[in-house]
Amino acid sequence: MLTREYQLRDATVSGDGRTLILACVPYDREAIVDDDDGNGPYREVFRRGAFDHLTRAANRTELRYLHGSAAADVLGFASELVETGDYLEGAFRVAPSASGDQILALVRDEQLRGVSIGYVAGEHDGDNRRADDPAGGLPLMERLRVRKLPHVALVPVGAYGGAGVLAVREAAAADPLVAARVRERHAWDLHKMRMSRYSA
Repeated sequence: MLTREYQLRDATVSGDGRTLILACVPYDREAIVDDDDGNGPYREVFRRGAFDHLTRAANRTELRYLHGSAAADVLGFASELVETGDYLEGAFRVAPSASGDQILALVRDEQLRGVSIGYVAGEHDGDNRRADDPAGGLPLMERLRVRKLPHVALVPVGAYGGAGVLAVREAAAADPLVAARVRERHAWDLHKMRMSRYSA
């Protein structure tokens, strides 16, 4: 799985809002990236439509802290993913928990300044096409179709400018479905940890 990080826009937090509205991925904005696979750095750009097929199953995308895979790092799930003209935008519900409350406080205090995605690149529709830079620089990878978007993460610093938290929606009550899914994820992580002890 590949990861990309982006800078936050200004975050606005009001009331007891627990839904983060994120500009997750900027379109048509190149960045120099390196996947540490021995192929060296290259230029990468996401095109509008790359996530279109994933917007119909937004609830499969987790919201995490720092790409962590521990139970406390899973803050909630997407309730909506939308491709706008400039970004892939998402609404993510942060479940009530000590870690969720701390993350919201860090966003409020502007200490979390980046958004990052964890994605699986597509294998068709030109996703693997590399074109030479006319200026003689690095090759270009156009992301035309992303296969999976397992998670979006909040991070201190990102690589792209312009993307990030757009707003925090107010909510009168916690979303019981999101809270239940986070509890289910915590239980699964605990089970895996226990099993790894026995297999060691």
